[in-house]
Amino acid sequence: MGKDLKGKELGTGISQRKDGLYVARYTDRFGRRQAPMYAKSEREIKKMYRDVKYEDEHNVMVKGAQVTLDQWYETWLNVYAPDKLKPHSIHGYNISYRVHIKPTFGYMMLQDITPVMIKKWANTLHEKGLKSASRVLSVLKAILLDAQIAGLITMNPAVLISVKETHVPKKAVALTSKQLTTLLNNYQYDTKKEYTDWMMIIKFLVLTGYRFGEMAALRWSDIDWAKRVMYVRRTLHSTPGARDEAYFNSPKSAKSVRSTPITEEIEKILNQEKEFQELWRQQSPSYWGRQKRFAKDLVFTTKYGSYLKNSTFNDMLKEVVRRINCKLPEEERLPEITAHCLRDTCASLCYKEGMPLKDIQELLGHGEQAMTLYYIQVDQEEYKERLNHYHSSVFSAMHLEGAKSLEQNWNSSSKNI
Repeated sequence: MGKDLKGKELGTGISQRKDGLYVARYTDRFGRRQAPMYAKSEREIKKMYRDVKYEDEHNVMVKGAQVTLDQWYETWLNVYAPDKLKPHSIHGYNISYRVHIKPTFGYMMLQDITPVMIKKWANTLHEKGLKSASRVLSVLKAILLDAQIAGLITMNPAVLISVKETHVPKKAVALTSKQLTTLLNNYQYDTKKEYTDWMMIIKFLVLTGYRFGEMAALRWSDIDWAKRVMYVRRTLHSTPGARDEAYFNSPKSAKSVRSTPITEEIEKILNQEKEFQELWRQQSPSYWGRQKRFAKDLVFTTKYGSYLKNSTFNDMLKEVVRRINCKLPEEERLPEITAHCLRDTCASLCYKEGMPLKDIQELLGHGEQAMTLYYIQVDQEEYKERLNHYHSSVFSAMHLEGAKSLEQNWNSSSKNI
């Protein structure tokens, strides 16, 4: 407790210097010592001290708080992000912050960042042709929103800022029945890179509509043979660029936690995978003996007992499609295919076969039917055939009705004569 020059107690954090000035020092709610305040009178310094303490305790912007965006981001990353984002999303936020946000705003005090600065920065991202400009801007908005909630700033300077899309997001392509047949009948891959039976995984994804992570995380314990169902209870993510670093997470949404009936075709795939794993254990006992704990009991693995990576699967598909297209005329070539394309293919083929939309929604684990409809794509060749049939039927009926009308008019005219 400080005192004035006469020895009078002034209260916590306040004292008087030898030159007569009163000084107040305080530590904010984040444990940071703030710059001292000065006044000529006891009354004035006490008012200044009360005001800043009130602002700090009631989450009002502290004028003297010196918090940079970098400092706040570290707090946000450890306190706020884990409650809102999944680990793979946090990884993406980290990349966006480190590469695009930190160089411009990281050193700046939060209260010094203005909407004009953010708009200029966003325009620069667009001019550079950054495809993820809007996503990077949303990262900054989220960080600053929580800074506002924490009382470090009175408003979010990024909340009303927008940026033009550099490109139109490319919709995943669903294979037609003909294209899927071409893929399966002409599948050929380098046996040296064949770490698992990719063909069975292609079929499984087309039949179930599972996301790659849902398929990769499926355990034998998730299969109930008595009820003939399998359960999606988790998803598997691998850390980009890291070796043998993967983790399980909850499915994408509450609706994604679901069960799938085991049909005869799915049963064949599961039984074949079981046989393959037994064979691979015999061929590579040392690898399977060192199998990571989280990889044990997985239904789909490599020949060496490790988990499957989405990137490896997509690379395989790219190579397979390239080999197939080399032998096909241009008009029959397959489009670029990814694991997500097979999910779209499942939705589209189920719809084509007459499966109710509600059933497809359940199969894919969508919360809204609108999302399921987005996945369903029309086979353009079959669409043209159906349209031609419709037009022919309509015009045939119109011609028939027209002919009847002409005959009736002729008969009426004949009677009048």
